Amino acid sequence: MTAPVPVHPEPPRGFRGVAVSTQDGVIHAVVGGSGPAVVLLHGWPQTWWVWRHVMLGLAESHTVLAPNLRGVGGSTITAGGYDKKTMADDIATLVLTLGHERAAVVGHDIGGQVAYACAAQYPELVSHLVIMSAQVPDATCLDYRLFGAQPWKWWWALHMVEDVADRLIGDNLAFYIDHRIDRHDPGTNYDTSSIGAFDRGVYVRAYAAPGALTATLEWYRQFPIDMVDNERFFASGPLTIPYLALADAATHAEMSRQASRIAVRPRVLRVQPSGHWIPEQQPAAVLMHFREFVTTSIAAG
Repeated sequence: MTAPVPVHPEPPRGFRGVAVSTQDGVIHAVVGGSGPAVVLLHGWPQTWWVWRHVMLGLAESHTVLAPNLRGVGGSTITAGGYDKKTMADDIATLVLTLGHERAAVVGHDIGGQVAYACAAQYPELVSHLVIMSAQVPDATCLDYRLFGAQPWKWWWALHMVEDVADRLIGDNLAFYIDHRIDRHDPGTNYDTSSIGAFDRGVYVRAYAAPGALTATLEWYRQFPIDMVDNERFFASGPLTIPYLALADAATHAEMSRQASRIAVRPRVLRVQPSGHWIPEQQPAAVLMHFREFVTTSIAAG
């Protein structure tokens, strides 16, 4: 079942808000455009708004579905089900309920992990897979050092500490979101001005809603389950659908390492100059690479 819902902020012209019933509640999404479906999945600490600069361009040739993931932005805060396999069920329900038999699935950050789980579980539903700036949790997911190749992962550990993270972040939410956006890539000076005060306010408002912060921290706390699920998916063999990885400097090595486990014919590109927040820092590049990726994969059969 679907129903119209108000959306904050106001979506781009031609888009509307909908609520789609799932097994565990509802998923709120912004929908617009016409043509083959493409699903855009956000990460932490963001909402569908992360795609605001990309949606209109995609809507020229595609029907765009930009949901808020389970636990934030009007999507149901559930007691459980924050492993990526279950979150992917929400996305499959969204696509099918809105009348689409297939969809390209694009995910950034945590959304990229959900996108992979969706493609692995629903190969008949997902036509193309795009992951941006994200490691798919595998057996090495939590094998990192504070001082090493991936120093930015310290906050993965923080997010996994129940109660402590909820209180520390919750009491300083606006500061913490600013810090994550501006300091995600240590040692770099990537421009984050494209994520302005209004945009950050959108994210703070969404994650400050009762229960939302704890729910979204569960996205991280379920990594041990995700690791087992994904190793099982990998053992079944790489995906045969077209796969594009768009990486920033911090994620390029890891995404390159995982690429052949994810898909038979992966394509890995580093988006420059950009930090972690590729959809907001380099939206024109996202559009260009997506269009080229889809066109090339169609031509290749």
